[in-house]
Amino acid sequence: MSDKVKIIGTDFMFEGTPVILGEPKLEEGEFSTDPSWWRVKKVSDKYVFSCLSGRLQGGEMTTEITKEEYDQLVCGELTADAVCLKYNIG
Repeated sequence: MSDKVKIIGTDFMFEGTPVILGEPKLEEGEFSTDPSWWRVKKVSDKYVFSCLSGRLQGGEMTTEITKEEYDQLVCGELTADAVCLKYNIG
């Protein structure tokens, strides 16, 4: 069996090796319950929340959050959705 695929349409042809994407990995010091769309980490004395944005067509938006919000995210008392709504990102 070949590793290559060929896709033929009415006015195009694509041939190549498919890319298999794995689960997004968190960097050291990052936290998330769903790293495919959001993460938070401490940078110096700041807490930075990042998420993918529909407004940016899948680009990443970041905002600084409080230590209390960071702690609540880690403990599960606060959701990523709530942070996005509060800071109008996402």
